[in-house]
Parts: sequence; C-alpha cells; structure tokens
Amino acid sequence: TLAMGRGALATARELGDDALIAAAASALSLGEAAAGDVDAARAHREEALGQLDRLADAELAPRLEALYYLGWAENYLEHYDEAIDHADRGIAIARAVGEGRLLVPMMLVKGYPFEMQGRMAEAVELCQNAVEAARLAANPHYLFWALFELGLAHYFSGDLEAALVAGEESERIGGRLVGGTMPSTGGGPGWLMAAARFEAGDVERAREDMRALGSDELEHKIPVERCFDWETMALAELAVGRREAAEGYARRAEENAERLGLKVPSACAGRARAAVLLAAGEPLAAARVASESAGAAASVGARLQAAYSRGL
Repeated sequence: TLAMGRGALATARELGDDALIAAAASALSLGEAAAGDVDAARAHREEALGQLDRLADAELAPRLEALYYLGWAENYLEHYDEAIDHADRGIAIARAVGEGRLLVPMMLVKGYPFEMQGRMAEAVELCQNAVEAARLAANPHYLFWALFELGLAHYFSGDLEAALVAGEESERIGGRLVGGTMPSTGGGPGWLMAAARFEAGDVERAREDMRALGSDELEHKIPVERCFDWETMALAELAVGRREAAEGYARRAEENAERLGLKVPSACAGRARAAVLLAAGEPLAAARVASESAGAAASVGARLQAAYSRGL
C-alpha cells in the first residue's frame, strides 16, 4: 500500500493534476495512518488539505475517493470534526452529481468519530441509514460492512442484544469475521461480537472468540485499533482471575500507544493498566492512571472514551 501510494503521489505531482494529487496524498495518508507511521500520515494529510482547499466541488467530483481516504486518515489521526466535515462534503457532492459509488462508504466514515465523541444517537441513525441504502442497492459487500458498523454503534450505546443481532447478520452475509473491509475495525463483525458477549457476561465464549480471530499480537488489526482490543482482552483475563495474562495485554497496549504517540490509544492503554492495578489491590494508583487516561481522551474530543476512564 505504501509503495503504491508513494508512486501514485509522485505521478500525480508530475502531471500537475490538483484533484489527483489530493486523492493520492489522501490515500497515502490513510495507508501511513493504518501502518502506524503517524508523522508521515500527518504530513500527507496536510498536502491533501492544501489541494482540497483550492478545488471547487465540480473539480473534485471525479475524485471523491480523496474525501473518503482523507476522512478515514483523520479518524485515525484524531481529527474527528474534520473527518465528519470531509465525509459530509463528499456525500453532498455525490448526491449533487448522482454518483452513488462511494455514498455508503462515505457515510460509514462518520460512524467512528461519532462514537469517539459520544454522539451515539447520531451514530445509530447514520448506520441504520447506511444499512438501508446498502439493502436497496443490493450490494452484499456494503451491507456486510454497514451491518457491523451498526453493531458497533449499538455496542457503544449499550444495546448489546442489538449489537449481536447486527453482527450475526453481517457474518451471514459476508461469510467472514475479519479481513473483509479496509480500514474499518478489523474488517468484520468478529471483534464486535466477542466484545458484546463479554459485556453481556458470557466471558468464556468471549475469550474463545477473541482468540479465534488471531494471535495475541493482533496482526489482523491496524496499530491504532489494537489498544481497544488489548484493553478488552485484559479485562476478560481479569474476569477469570488471570492477572498475569492481563498484565501482558496492558503492556502491549502501552508499548503500542508509546510508539504511535496518539491520545486515544494512550487512553485505552491507561485504562488497561488501571484495571490491572485495581485488581492488584492498588486503587489509588489505578485512580491516578485512569484520570490521566481521561485527560488524554478529552484532549482530542474523544468524550465517550474520557467518560469510560472517569467511570473507572
């Protein structure tokens, strides 16, 4: 991805095509964000923004993927309001020119920042609309994808039954639990269903589901998303009294967050560490770490994540 992205951007620059440069820079920024190369992703985001600011909607219409790629890059780089704005611009252009190819994916860009910001009613409505659009279009891939995004919106809203129903339908339609879409959340409903089962109290089934998706290193997930999973895996191990295993997941999350230098992974890693400290009989230390975690999430507007940390 990175090699092709660099080649595409070099070619676009040689051609001097501003819309193509915007698309290539956005794609490369997303690839770098997904690979955990945060500084490079930020630099190419800035290049894409510089091009997009100069382009009229009519000029951008043939290159709507620029806004799609950029929105996902901004989700992972923690620019949530900007991601929503770019997705909305893309949706408006798509509707104005009758170009439906990226309409559902562009809608789904917005689920992630809505969930980070705690805008759950909007997240559920958005994903329900995306599911309906995918059903009407008879596009099984988009339906598979929109359903597990809807499941995540229900999960973060606390409706675990609805989350599992959406996840199970997604699995039936897509035929897989991971690796079915990029860049979104592991590419399938596998993690959603495991996490929902854990929260519903089916701890052993959840632990089995988590292990079935991949190794403890979470090679099937992009680096920015791994800390969410390691936190839940740590909590699942604590729930069955395996504090040493939970410590291992907390350590992985901390190392990953340190490498990325992003606030939400740091917040998730902090919560995992705080949970381990609490289980070890160190509540005051746990409270301090959880408070730091809340501050990290709040600093980038990830209000739901900050609330989780304050609750802990």
